[in-house]
Amino acid sequence: MISITQLAKEMAGINARRGANGLPLLDMPSEGGSANGASGLALSGGGIRSAATCLGAVQALQASGKLKHLDYLSTVSGGGYLGCCLAANMSEERGFPFLNEANDLNDLQDSVAVKYIRDHTNYLMPAGFSDFLASLGVILRGLATSAVLVMGPLLVLAGLTACVLKNAPAAAAVGFGLTFAVIVVFAGYLLALAIHRSRLEVSGKSAYEFRSAASHVTVLAICVVAVALTIELQPLAINALRTPLEQQGLLSWMIIGGIGASKYLAPFAGAVAAFGSWFVEVARATERSRSKSSMLRSIASRSAVWMAAVVVPLLLWRIYLILASAAIPDGAGYSFAVEMIRPWGDYLTVIYLISGAILIGLS
Repeated sequence: MISITQLAKEMAGINARRGANGLPLLDMPSEGGSANGASGLALSGGGIRSAATCLGAVQALQASGKLKHLDYLSTVSGGGYLGCCLAANMSEERGFPFLNEANDLNDLQDSVAVKYIRDHTNYLMPAGFSDFLASLGVILRGLATSAVLVMGPLLVLAGLTACVLKNAPAAAAVGFGLTFAVIVVFAGYLLALAIHRSRLEVSGKSAYEFRSAASHVTVLAICVVAVALTIELQPLAINALRTPLEQQGLLSWMIIGGIGASKYLAPFAGAVAAFGSWFVEVARATERSRSKSSMLRSIASRSAVWMAAVVVPLLLWRIYLILASAAIPDGAGYSFAVEMIRPWGDYLTVIYLISGAILIGLS
C-alpha cells in the first residue's frame, strides 16, 4: 500500500501539472484512499500494432482537448512503446510529440514520421492478398499434418478390425469373453493383494502403498481391462451402426446415441477450441467469488471444456467405425461403403493397412 509521503509527492506532481494547464487541483486523499476526481489512460499491449493503434487514440484525445485531463498513464508491452515516447516528451516540456509539421493542435494531419508509422503497420498481411493466400496455405498445411497424424492409426485399426470381422454376423457374435476373463483374474489379484497387505499391517511391516510394485501392477491391470473392453466393444459398435434401430438393444442404442451426438457437437467443440483460453480464464476468475452467478459461470465454462474434450474422441471413433464397417461385407456385398469404392471392397482392408502404414511413416 502506498504511504502518505509517497502519495503526497505523487499528488504534488499531479497538481503542478493541473495548475499549469488551468485545471482544478485535487485534494489529498486519506491513507489507503484514492484521489477524488483523478483519471487515467491505459494503453494495452500487442506489439508495434498496438502502439500504432494507441497512437491514434492519443491523437484523438489531444485533438479533443481531453488528454490534459488525464492524471495517470498505465501501459503494457506495445502500449508502452507509445506511452514511453509520450511521457518522455511531455515531461521535458516539449509538448505533445505527435503533431503535424506546422505543430497545429487542431490539425489531425500526421507528420511525415507518424504517417510512415501508420502506413506501415499492416504487419499481418503487408503484401495484401498474396499474404492472405500464404496464410491460408499455412492453415491448410496444418490441417493436412493433423489429418496425417490422425488418419494413419485410424486406417490401420480399421484394417485390422476388418481382418478379424470378415462378415457382419461375426461382428454380432463376438461377446465380452476376454474382458470377463481379465476381470476375473484382476479380481483374484486384488483379493490376494488385500490379504497380503493385511498380513503386512498386522506384522507391522506395512510400507507406503502408492509407490510400491503392487500399485504399479494394479495400474497395469486396470489398463489391461480397459484395453480388453475397448477391443471387444468395437464389434458391437460396428454391428449397431449396421443394424436398423428397431432391432437393437439398450447398449446399442447408447452406442449409436454417443456416436450420433458427436456429429452435432462438433461445431461446439470447434468453438470451445477457438475460445478455450477464455473459458479457462472464466473458470479461474470465478473460483475466487462466492456468488451464485459466478459459481454457475464456473460450472458452465468447465462443463463446456470437458464436453469439447469428449467430443473429439467420439468423432475419431465415429470415423474409425465407418471405415471398418465399409470394409466388412454383408449379404449384399460392401453396401456400407461409398458407392464409388464398393467394387474395390475386397481390397479395402489391404488399402487401409498400406495407406495407414505410409501415413504413420510420414508422421
